[in-house]
Amino acid sequence: MTDFSHLAGPSEEWASYLAKNPLPKGDVISAEFRRAHNPQRYAARDAAMKALGDHQVTWETLTIPTSDSLEIPIRVFRSATQKGHPSVLIYYHGGGFLTGSISTEDPFCISLARDTGFTVISVGYRVIPEWKAPTQFNDAWDARTWVINNAADLGLPQDFDLYVAGTSAGGFLAASVVHRERELGESYIKGQFLAAPWLVLTENFPFDPKVGDKTSHIQCRDADFLSYPQIEQYRALMGEPEEYRDSLLLNPLLFDEKSSIKDLPPTLVMVCGDDALRDQGLIYQQKLDRLGVPTKLNTYAGYPHVFWIFPDLAMSKKWYQDLLEGIQWLTEKQGHVRN
Repeated sequence: MTDFSHLAGPSEEWASYLAKNPLPKGDVISAEFRRAHNPQRYAARDAAMKALGDHQVTWETLTIPTSDSLEIPIRVFRSATQKGHPSVLIYYHGGGFLTGSISTEDPFCISLARDTGFTVISVGYRVIPEWKAPTQFNDAWDARTWVINNAADLGLPQDFDLYVAGTSAGGFLAASVVHRERELGESYIKGQFLAAPWLVLTENFPFDPKVGDKTSHIQCRDADFLSYPQIEQYRALMGEPEEYRDSLLLNPLLFDEKSSIKDLPPTLVMVCGDDALRDQGLIYQQKLDRLGVPTKLNTYAGYPHVFWIFPDLAMSKKWYQDLLEGIQWLTEKQGHVRN
């Protein structure tokens, strides 16, 4: 394992921002935390929606069946202007599988649809602790399968290009869906982007004693916005049956580089340097790179987990431009994937 400790921070911009806008620390992750935190996310959503102005993106909310015979919502965003071959981006929101919803993601999904011309589909997967893992992972998979099987109902040709994406815990879901698909010998997904991804259960992280306390979950244990103890608390709420704890479904970071899985799709990885999850995204990118999978890596030294939710940061604007460039790169590289 490589030593990535030089990416830790804080950066000058983040330190200055934090001095003027101190963040609370030490929140205990629980259902009560969700009741306090979600209203903040909805307030941020409302402010961002006002800032978008006339975006010319339409959307509709649908319900789709799940493999356990229930239903979940998805929200479909369509740009007034399509660019290039019809493409769909399925997006899984972050929040430790506990907070957030399809509604909190509206401004981001609208921006993506407007700026890429993709049809963007946000998935309202079920959350912990009410729904234990792997429910969230199965919902993510069911959404992928429904989109493939119902292209015509979405106004798409059968040969549309499919991409998956996620932030933090949503990146966990996106990567899990990709590996699940490839294990089945399918290759519908042409690319993925993972932003500050969580990719392995905490107890299964491939710790390297040679790196020691420079490993991100030790070096950035008390990082701003998301501490490692909080990650452990999110993980404790997952409550999966024992037989899933070592599964690839819940540990996509641990995929076997010598396995028969072929043609993993081009992957954009965006990593925050001062983040307890930092090393997971970097290790994943290195493993893909060793296999010859096209990868694009953006790192943000000295910035905390999902810093881009703070729109006043100059680096947040750069992050979004990097994302758009990365999505364009994915479309150019998707020929790497064979159907």
